[in-house]
Amino acid sequence: MSLMSRTMTIEVSGDEIRSKRVSCRLTQTELATRAGVDQGWLSKIERGRVRTISPRFLRAIEEHIGPVTATPTGTTSSDTP
Repeated sequence: MSLMSRTMTIEVSGDEIRSKRVSCRLTQTELATRAGVDQGWLSKIERGRVRTISPRFLRAIEEHIGPVTATPTGTTSSDTP
């Protein structure tokens, strides 16, 4: 049996994240490693292929590049075991 849960998502600007990362003199790999996220996914966000992220991901990158403009987009349903 699975439980239905709600996950909040946040829309961000990949251009802003890239600009802040570069200003902090971090490579994608460095930021991803420090924030504990996948470098490939960070690349997709910066290129605009992914526009919504979780609050956890936002907090993780903001710890290293500073505040990012974010717009809550609501919630999405997901199955959890």
